[in-house]
Amino acid sequence: YTQSSGNGSYYLRATACDSLGNCTTATSNVFKLDNTKPTLSIKAVKSSAGTEVATNTTSNEKLKFTLTKGTTGGSGSTLKYCVDTANTCTPNTAYSSVFTLNNEGTYYVRYQAFGGTGVNSDIGSYKANVVTATISGTPTLTASWPNTSQIKVGVSGMTATGDTLMYRYSLGSTVKQDWTTNSSYTYTGLTAGTSYQVKVETKLQTTGKTGNSKTATIYTSKNVSGTNSGYSSSSACSSSTYSVSASGVYPAITLSSPSCSSYTEPTTSYCSTSYTTTSSSCDSTASCSTGGYTGTVSYSSRSSSGTTYSCGSWSDQRSRTGECADESIGEMSKFPSCSSGETYYEYKCGGYPVAPTSSGSCGYRQMYCYYTRSVTTSESYTCYYSGYISTGSTTKYKATYSGVVKPATTKY
Repeated sequence: YTQSSGNGSYYLRATACDSLGNCTTATSNVFKLDNTKPTLSIKAVKSSAGTEVATNTTSNEKLKFTLTKGTTGGSGSTLKYCVDTANTCTPNTAYSSVFTLNNEGTYYVRYQAFGGTGVNSDIGSYKANVVTATISGTPTLTASWPNTSQIKVGVSGMTATGDTLMYRYSLGSTVKQDWTTNSSYTYTGLTAGTSYQVKVETKLQTTGKTGNSKTATIYTSKNVSGTNSGYSSSSACSSSTYSVSASGVYPAITLSSPSCSSYTEPTTSYCSTSYTTTSSSCDSTASCSTGGYTGTVSYSSRSSSGTTYSCGSWSDQRSRTGECADESIGEMSKFPSCSSGETYYEYKCGGYPVAPTSSGSCGYRQMYCYYTRSVTTSESYTCYYSGYISTGSTTKYKATYSGVVKPATTKY
């Protein structure tokens, strides 16, 4: 006989009889049946205020939980729970009293009542959403320059409560260091004297809550160098400094302890000369002497001079009877000739010597002969030469400076 239903106390009575009708009855000890499905409930309150928080409601405090038995069969029940973020765990932690969870963010408390006879309740679930951590402030970036190809950025100005600050470092749109708890990062492989867009983002490690970010344009440091020359002694060279003027984002700096070296500097003296020639051009170079030194100097300029004389004019009209009486005469061959070196000009109109009009056109024929002549004496040219000629050499010193200049601004 099997008794599988019902609840409460039961006895088994059995009677045995023989063929003569003699019977005896036996009664078993009491046994109990419990087929009651247990129930339970859960209650969550804020850990300090004690205010009840319903499932799937955000709390700004950590939560305390109480499990309470409901319906229970005669065999009693035990309560168990578990905690996860996926709402899939199996309750396996025995409940004995109120418990507090320090979890942040969204998580689940799953709970179940276990009957003494193996009849258990369904699994219940409470969804918690606890946000107690905060992130505040605006990042301040402090730059330093380990060398001309690196920028080191330190981050300050951010505050987190109830969680850990994390940082992400980017160069332009490229992430160089993903989320880390380090509040500084060194960008490497950069070009000296070049600007870069640096970006730093912030968030909380556990809750993932994001904070403010900061983007700044920061220049790398750069090498600067220079040379001062013309020192007459090595001591003057070594005791000097070299000043670099401010430029853009870079401040003015002074470089000291220069490297000193000697060099040979020629000594020169100014020299000039000139000479006169009837040639229409000057020589390209000429020699000049000064202070006992002779050297070649360069042609610089030329001037010319000469005189023009008139040995006739338009008003000089001369009637030469017998020379010009016949219009057929085509040459004025009997006019006096010009002196040697002069030029004779004969004005004719249609082959005959006539006087031009005021406008320069031919006039009517006359029985007069006109002539004019002009003469220019030979021109002379004066050629001038000047320049510096070498008169020896001297030993001097030069100071070579080098250093690194960093941007004036360090806070961004």
